[in-house]
Amino acid sequence: MRYSTQIRMYALAALFLALVLNQLQHYDNSQKIGHIFLAIIFASFASYIHYFAAVAAGWMLFLYFVKFQFNRYDGNAILRGIIVFLVMFVPWGVVAFAQAQQVSSSYWIPPVNVENIINNFVNLFADVFTDNGGQYYAIAFIVLLIYPTIWAYLNMPKKFKSTLTIVLLVFVLTTLTGIAISVAVRPIYIARYAYPAYAVVIFFMMTIVSQMMKKPLSRLSNYFMTSILAVGLTIIIGMNVGFLGSNQFNNYIMPSYNLADSVEQYKENPNNVIHLNPSQSPNTIIEKVVYIKSINKRVQIKNFNVARILGKDNQKLFYQLFDNVDKIPSK
Repeated sequence: MRYSTQIRMYALAALFLALVLNQLQHYDNSQKIGHIFLAIIFASFASYIHYFAAVAAGWMLFLYFVKFQFNRYDGNAILRGIIVFLVMFVPWGVVAFAQAQQVSSSYWIPPVNVENIINNFVNLFADVFTDNGGQYYAIAFIVLLIYPTIWAYLNMPKKFKSTLTIVLLVFVLTTLTGIAISVAVRPIYIARYAYPAYAVVIFFMMTIVSQMMKKPLSRLSNYFMTSILAVGLTIIIGMNVGFLGSNQFNNYIMPSYNLADSVEQYKENPNNVIHLNPSQSPNTIIEKVVYIKSINKRVQIKNFNVARILGKDNQKLFYQLFDNVDKIPSK
């Protein structure tokens, strides 16, 4: 929920990836070439939103190509579509490669180790950060989802099961691709980059659980297991909402109150130059700089590293954007 409710690239990329899946399923049902065309268009939209959405879309197209070969469909349509998708990604791919080359060795994405690999697979299943116990919460949620997955493979139609397999593989392969690139080149992947694929996985899980609740529970064991699942999901999702609310309050509401208190003091301050603490978060510093400019005062931030906001070697751009900040060499 943390990423799907934010006005960010992740939710939009998830929408386009879901539309890719939708069109590929339509083609699987009808073999009408127009669905491949739309799938490639949506895949290209997803790829321009985030480069790991491009990875997820690419894996989805490839896995459906393999499936269509097993189904003995004409594979030329989707194969040509994949080539078009790759060609359409080239302009953004050049930019992405250039960005990766400019990343400094102190880039904020952590190095690859066993803990981070585990987090890359489980982090999205929690709405608390893994270093605050979220890893255990996420694993508990994953364990609860094992039973619906097994139930789906035993009870759902064949076409649903094959699509579920592809959806799960897209999530896993996207994550493995990110880890592989991070090991081979430089740390470039974190869990939330797989959100578009994860969102589709969760949609399928919701569909399975709803079908479980609708199916006649002819045996006591079925009733018992479904009841346990319902109670467990209620508890876990309730905790999820609680953690999310706490996270929103601590990270957004409280800083807003603190900012409001600070700006009132800036109004009453007789000095024309306001000194800001450089250890504050970049967002807080920018908010205060913008407000101080609105009251026609200047700012000094001693020993402030501009790279925290605009990246390495962008001091000139920083002082052009925030022209009320005095130039003080940063350490």
